[in-house]
Amino acid sequence: MAGVHDISSKPSHHGKSEIAVLKRKQLSENQMHLMAKALADPRRYEMLRQIGAKNSAVPSAVPCTDVHDCQPVSAATLSHHIKQLEMAGLITIIRQCKFANLVLQRNIFQANLDHLEKILPQT
Repeated sequence: MAGVHDISSKPSHHGKSEIAVLKRKQLSENQMHLMAKALADPRRYEMLRQIGAKNSAVPSAVPCTDVHDCQPVSAATLSHHIKQLEMAGLITIIRQCKFANLVLQRNIFQANLDHLEKILPQT
């Protein structure tokens, strides 16, 4: 991925903290293409919704078995879809022995929105 911009809280000359801005990632055109391709598949889109729903209150890892229980596909097909989502940067896989947990990358979604916003003409 391209560079990362980081603007953190710094005291101003008045002694007050300025508003902190979270790290923002800038996505390459290739990364945007991979994301669009991953999101275009209805099964992967549904998997992301499922992971996001389980991550909504407190972002945490979702066991791969939870996703598999809700998807009527073979383990090999599920593995393929998960790999595509990981390659697009939409999820991170945390492996613990033979188990995998999935984490939605919300900062990548925000970077995608930021990138798409540039397409719209400024009014």
